[in-house]
This record gives sequence, structure tokens and C-alpha cells, in this order.
Amino acid sequence: MSEKIRVMVIDDSHSMRESAKLVLSPDFEVLGCEDGLEAISSLSSFQPHLIFVDIVMPRLDGYQTVALIRCNEAFDQVPILMMSSKGGVFDVAKGRLLGFNGSIVKPFKSEVLRDAIYEHLPQEMNA
Repeated sequence: MSEKIRVMVIDDSHSMRESAKLVLSPDFEVLGCEDGLEAISSLSSFQPHLIFVDIVMPRLDGYQTVALIRCNEAFDQVPILMMSSKGGVFDVAKGRLLGFNGSIVKPFKSEVLRDAIYEHLPQEMNA
């Protein structure tokens, strides 16, 4: 594959964004956004193949962010994964209703983050 898979990580924690970048950047192009507003304004220019979204963030929380992303036809099929310490049944169910494709619990292990990407990307991108 000539082009790297682009992954957007939306999290208000600088250390979480940097951890994700450290784990993923050898194999993926990673853009970290500190909140939903920054992410929404970066979608068109970055064109992510997959998005990780924290739930508890200032300005736009993760639920509001995913709802806005899903309203945009250009990104309504992009896999979006909840990346949060809020891994309860209610949180996951609410996320599914709003358009999340899955979830991982923070703090995450590097292999869990990578596996989630491959699990949710179309097969032709994993070749």
C-alpha cells in the first residue's frame, strides 16, 4: 500500500493523544485533536480512514462529536471508535445509537489500539 492509513485521535488529554501517536505512527498517519471542534474543522483536510473519540471533553463531548461527524455524508461510513474510561454498558449502548462502531477502554494497550484499527477497516485496506 503506497498511502498510509490515516487515523484521527480526538482526546482532550495531551498524554493520551501522544501515547496513541507513539503506538500508531510507525504504521499509520496520525492526527491528534484536543476536542470535537478541532476535529470537525480538520476532517476535510485530513480525510481519516478511522477515528478514535474520547467521550468526556470540553466544548463538544464525544457523543456530540460523533453525531456531527455522522451528519456529514463524506464521513458517515468512516469507522468511529469510542476511546474512553467510560466503558459501562450504558455508555457503549448510547455510543452505538449515536454512530460509534465499537469501543476500547482507556488506558489502552498498544496491541488493543492496533487490533481495533484492523478489525474496523474494510478488508481491502488491510491488504
